Amino acid sequence: KKQQNCVVKILFVGRQIPERNTPIILKAIKEISKEFTNFHLDIVGGGSHLEQYEKLCNKLELKKFVTFHGQVVRSNIIDYIHSADFVLIPAGTETQSVFLNEAMACGKPILAANTGGPTEYVNEDIGILIDPKNIDEWKNGIMSMINKLNEFDPIKISQTARDNFSYISILKKYQEIYENLKD
Repeated sequence: KKQQNCVVKILFVGRQIPERNTPIILKAIKEISKEFTNFHLDIVGGGSHLEQYEKLCNKLELKKFVTFHGQVVRSNIIDYIHSADFVLIPAGTETQSVFLNEAMACGKPILAANTGGPTEYVNEDIGILIDPKNIDEWKNGIMSMINKLNEFDPIKISQTARDNFSYISILKKYQEIYENLKD
């Protein structure tokens, strides 16, 4: 359980490209920081727009609230996930996000864009889905996640990941497809 007055750690892992909506997230963070300051967003991932987004972060005076880590070794991402209280998946064009699977497997609540892959797995027990292009929805979504952190059950989130993404569950799905094709 998250104690009050502890810094809430938010994580976003993804290439820094326009489809990931990083500027929208930064603008939402700017709005949040005017009312609430006990949080920090870690952004992990390289990409063609990383430098541009770092400059925007500086322009918005968010260095106290946001850290860009750039590209990291894939095996180290799990450490970032474990240290986060919840994760963001802001891409407006997300298909099946490996990061979503990893975060859920670690029992982390998800705040995701209401498009593509996340819509199949993110429900009220897992997190919140919102309009990927709406700054106010991101602001309100992040604040809702912060306020509801203790209501999410990490064991239930992790079990949902196992039920949907484990080798055994995938094998069963393939087996069902195969059996249906035989008939």
